[in-house]
Amino acid sequence: MPGVDLSRNNQDEYLNLFMFYGKPHLENNITKALINTFDSLNEQSKLDFLRDICKVIPTFKPSFRLFLQTKPGESDILAVPEDNRILMAISPSGKSWGYDGIDTNDENCMKKSITKAIKEAHPDWDDDEIAKSVDDEYRVTQEIIHGRGESIPDAWILVYDMGKPQYCIAWENKLMDLNPFQLNNHCQKSLFLHENKIIHYSKYANLCDFFNVHKTYIAEEFVRYLFILNYYKISRLSQLDGVKTELATTYAQQYSKTVLDTIGSYYGERVSYHRGWGSFIRSRNPYNKEIGLFFEDGKYIAKLYFCPTQRSGRDYFASRTDNYMLSLPDSCRFIKSFHLQHVGIGKNVRGSYYVWDSGCSADNYLKFWRDNYQLLKQSDIPTLTKLMKEMVTAGLIAPKELEAFHSSFGNSQKKMNVCAEFGVWIEWSFNQAKKLDNEGSFVTDVMNRIKDVYTAVGVQDSFFNP
Repeated sequence: MPGVDLSRNNQDEYLNLFMFYGKPHLENNITKALINTFDSLNEQSKLDFLRDICKVIPTFKPSFRLFLQTKPGESDILAVPEDNRILMAISPSGKSWGYDGIDTNDENCMKKSITKAIKEAHPDWDDDEIAKSVDDEYRVTQEIIHGRGESIPDAWILVYDMGKPQYCIAWENKLMDLNPFQLNNHCQKSLFLHENKIIHYSKYANLCDFFNVHKTYIAEEFVRYLFILNYYKISRLSQLDGVKTELATTYAQQYSKTVLDTIGSYYGERVSYHRGWGSFIRSRNPYNKEIGLFFEDGKYIAKLYFCPTQRSGRDYFASRTDNYMLSLPDSCRFIKSFHLQHVGIGKNVRGSYYVWDSGCSADNYLKFWRDNYQLLKQSDIPTLTKLMKEMVTAGLIAPKELEAFHSSFGNSQKKMNVCAEFGVWIEWSFNQAKKLDNEGSFVTDVMNRIKDVYTAVGVQDSFFNP
């Protein structure tokens, strides 16, 4: 893999922050982005970076040479006093694997430590992926132990005083706990240190916290990059105070996953998928298949949809009594989500959410389906037309929606499933969520209010009580 010298007189003006080295090698991409971000800082911020991240305090006005995937000249490295040759070790945890961080050549102990590190870094990997990665890491480690491993640190920052190198800072970055043997190998073969090894560990979060204060356009994009990759997570919503609005929105959206991850960890569930604007976790409730938490329009919204299928709707409404009413807790919205589904595949029919924007009340919607639950069945177009006419008469939809149905499906020969789905959205303003979060109670409040909705809707609290 070719190296890149990022000295000012050799820098490609089109060098892209996220361009990879010929293939998507993620760890190298992050190091490359970090070095380019450092290069974007002003003179004082670079000094602050050396002090806060590298624990280096120059007593002179420094100049820099930056390197990626290539070593400086050996003479430049050796010209630096040994006490000023430093290896920066970056990972999500800010530590290396190994027996309490100490090197050990015991195979079982080593593989156990590697396995733990990989599972923490990649919780979504299956057993085969984990086993392969463990074998690869162990093989590389054995090559290092037996003197066959190369030493190519990810990047270098050389700090000069009047043209003379005074500090040599090599960088190694991993998306899991660092390999202690690799770090020692870098110290010996690249920094030429055999006894006095100086290794400074740091977390991705430390880098992001620094760049959130020392802002440039590239610094903000670097933080966003790590956030999107899920290597930087905010621990409190108050950390977003003063953060640029667009970036704060990205963080707030990602934080929905953190909240659901925490809730799921209590009950043996994991976030099933995450979209840019929110996350979902599977529910065990037959009437509510999943719980979503979103950040939209400056507020958090927990979205619960009930009776998403024809069968669940029929079972639910058949069990309601004649005096069935829905009394929702405060800050909740009722969502009318009637739609059709393709038979067999369970896929919702695009454009069939005819009641969504109608003016009918929650009580009218629910009463109609309580009284007509037998209409929740596979239906051909004539039967659906009759149903839609009854919905017009009951005020659930406007006549134009019946016209839209005929325009879309009037010539169809297929049967469709009828789904009387409805949703309940629970809302928190950002300031409400932040206040609860600072008190350590936002997750608890989300859980409690979901339970309150389950009680109001009249379904068993099976997500939290399996």
